[in-house]
Amino acid sequence: MYGRALLDLSSHLHRLHGERVVMLIDEYDEPIHAGYLHGYAPRILDFVRTFLTEGLKGNPHLHRAVLTGILRVARESIFSGLNNVVVYSLLRSNFGTCFGFTEPEVEALLDKAGRRSLLEVIRAWYNGYDFGGAVIYNPWSNFSFLEGRDADPLPFWLGTSSTASSPACWRRSSRAITYARTESPDRGAPT
Repeated sequence: MYGRALLDLSSHLHRLHGERVVMLIDEYDEPIHAGYLHGYAPRILDFVRTFLTEGLKGNPHLHRAVLTGILRVARESIFSGLNNVVVYSLLRSNFGTCFGFTEPEVEALLDKAGRRSLLEVIRAWYNGYDFGGAVIYNPWSNFSFLEGRDADPLPFWLGTSSTASSPACWRRSSRAITYARTESPDRGAPT
């Protein structure tokens, strides 16, 4: 029943609008993550594999599909039935600035908000991502800080995602994981 859901949906949209469909599937890996945490990983992997293969492979109503997620699940073969799957990682230099705010963008936001004097605070608390060689600022934290009009920054990133499976993944990882934390001398904030 569910296996044809994306195919059927795209067929109806194609017929209604007369254009092949662009499908955006955000966080396609979240059900896989939940299945891993709660003991139903084999069932959800089977579901996702069937759902995506039926909806994406050979779909004449589909122009393009974009799936976003954070888990590298190729080992689970959920994409084995699909053709032309390309992974665009945030570590690729040509996409590094697409996953957050660059410093000039943050400066423009601060100028627009009339809070340019807070640039150093923003730097200390909400940048520090290196994506493909570009220093990137956390969009959620920056917007939340500017919207709140607080003088002091807050850790807005807390509670925005689950890390429950992280220890198990780290134990199973064949790669060494190094966690580094620096303290900002004036606020003790993570950078």
